[in-house]
Amino acid sequence: MAVVLFALSGIPAVASPLDEQIVTLGFRFVPDETTLVEGSKLEYTNLDVAPHNLIALRNGPNGKPAFRTETISAGKTVDIQGLNKVKAGVYDYTCTLHPAMLGTIYVQPAKK
Repeated sequence: MAVVLFALSGIPAVASPLDEQIVTLGFRFVPDETTLVEGSKLEYTNLDVAPHNLIALRNGPNGKPAFRTETISAGKTVDIQGLNKVKAGVYDYTCTLHPAMLGTIYVQPAKK
Protein backbone atom coordinates (compact mmCIF):
# COMPACT_ATOMS: atom_id res chain seq x y z
CA MET A 1 0.00 0.00 0.00
CA ALA A 2 1.23 3.47 -0.82
CA VAL A 3 0.90 6.46 1.45
CA VAL A 4 -0.69 9.48 -0.20
CA LEU A 5 2.10 11.79 -1.33
CA PHE A 6 1.90 15.55 -1.51
CA ALA A 7 2.45 17.33 -4.80
CA LEU A 8 5.37 19.74 -4.93
CA SER A 9 2.89 22.61 -4.95
CA GLY A 10 1.79 21.70 -1.43
CA ILE A 11 -1.66 20.54 -2.58
CA PRO A 12 -2.46 16.94 -1.64
CA ALA A 13 -2.31 14.45 -4.47
CA VAL A 14 -5.52 12.70 -5.49
CA ALA A 15 -5.66 9.15 -4.17
CA SER A 16 -6.82 6.29 -6.33
CA PRO A 17 -9.55 4.00 -5.03
CA LEU A 18 -8.37 0.96 -3.06
CA ASP A 19 -4.65 1.72 -2.97
CA GLU A 20 -4.05 4.48 -0.44
CA GLN A 21 -3.94 4.84 3.31
CA ILE A 22 -3.69 7.21 6.23
CA VAL A 23 -1.38 6.27 9.09
CA THR A 24 -0.98 7.46 12.66
CA LEU A 25 2.61 8.16 13.61
CA GLY A 26 3.81 10.30 16.50
CA PHE A 27 0.21 11.11 17.51
CA ARG A 28 -0.40 12.66 14.07
CA PHE A 29 -2.32 11.60 11.00
CA VAL A 30 0.01 11.20 8.01
CA PRO A 31 -0.85 12.75 5.69
CA ASP A 32 -3.10 15.16 7.55
CA GLU A 33 -4.73 16.28 4.27
CA THR A 34 -5.87 13.90 1.57
CA THR A 35 -7.81 14.46 -1.65
CA LEU A 36 -10.01 11.67 -3.01
CA VAL A 37 -12.67 11.13 -5.64
CA GLU A 38 -16.17 10.08 -4.57
CA GLY A 39 -16.32 6.30 -4.16
CA SER A 40 -12.68 5.97 -3.07
CA LYS A 41 -11.65 3.72 -0.22
CA LEU A 42 -8.77 4.23 2.21
CA GLU A 43 -7.12 2.05 4.80
CA TYR A 44 -6.08 3.39 8.18
CA THR A 45 -2.94 2.00 9.88
CA ASN A 46 -1.85 2.70 13.44
CA LEU A 47 1.95 2.89 13.64
CA ASP A 48 1.89 4.47 17.12
CA VAL A 49 2.27 2.73 20.47
CA ALA A 50 -1.14 3.96 21.70
CA PRO A 51 -4.56 2.90 20.37
CA HIS A 52 -6.25 5.29 17.92
CA ASN A 53 -9.33 5.67 15.76
CA LEU A 54 -10.39 7.95 12.91
CA ILE A 55 -13.84 9.56 13.10
CA ALA A 56 -15.40 12.18 10.78
CA LEU A 57 -16.46 15.38 12.53
CA ARG A 58 -19.21 15.82 9.92
CA ASN A 59 -22.32 13.68 10.11
CA GLY A 60 -23.81 11.77 7.22
CA PRO A 61 -27.52 11.70 6.34
CA ASN A 62 -28.18 9.17 9.12
CA GLY A 63 -26.97 11.64 11.78
CA LYS A 64 -23.87 9.54 12.55
CA PRO A 65 -20.25 10.36 11.56
CA ALA A 66 -19.89 10.29 7.76
CA PHE A 67 -17.01 7.77 8.11
CA ARG A 68 -15.16 6.08 10.93
CA THR A 69 -12.91 3.28 12.08
CA GLU A 70 -12.96 1.19 15.19
CA THR A 71 -10.26 1.85 17.78
CA ILE A 72 -7.19 -0.11 16.74
CA SER A 73 -3.99 -1.04 18.52
CA ALA A 74 -0.44 -0.55 17.31
CA GLY A 75 0.41 -2.20 14.02
CA LYS A 76 -3.20 -2.83 12.97
CA THR A 77 -4.82 -1.76 9.68
CA VAL A 78 -8.54 -1.34 8.97
CA ASP A 79 -10.72 0.09 6.22
CA ILE A 80 -12.25 3.50 6.88
CA GLN A 81 -15.93 2.55 6.98
CA GLY A 82 -18.39 4.71 5.02
CA LEU A 83 -15.78 6.82 3.25
CA ASN A 84 -16.70 5.36 -0.13
CA LYS A 85 -20.30 6.61 0.36
CA VAL A 86 -19.66 10.28 1.15
CA LYS A 87 -20.53 13.01 -1.33
CA ALA A 88 -18.12 15.65 -2.60
CA GLY A 89 -17.07 18.08 0.11
CA VAL A 90 -14.60 18.74 2.90
CA TYR A 91 -14.51 16.31 5.82
CA ASP A 92 -12.47 17.00 8.93
CA TYR A 93 -11.71 14.04 11.19
CA THR A 94 -10.14 13.31 14.56
CA CYS A 95 -9.11 10.54 16.92
CA THR A 96 -11.69 10.56 19.71
CA LEU A 97 -9.07 9.22 22.13
CA HIS A 98 -6.67 12.08 21.29
CA PRO A 99 -8.80 15.05 20.09
CA ALA A 100 -5.76 17.18 19.23
CA MET A 101 -5.14 14.80 16.32
CA LEU A 102 -6.89 16.32 13.30
CA GLY A 103 -6.96 15.76 9.58
CA THR A 104 -8.98 16.66 6.50
CA ILE A 105 -10.20 14.64 3.54
CA TYR A 106 -11.23 16.59 0.44
CA VAL A 107 -13.69 14.54 -1.62
CA GLN A 108 -14.02 15.55 -5.27
CA PRO A 109 -16.99 14.66 -7.50
CA ALA A 110 -16.62 11.44 -9.46
CA LYS A 111 -16.15 11.96 -13.19
CA LYS A 112 -19.12 10.80 -15.22
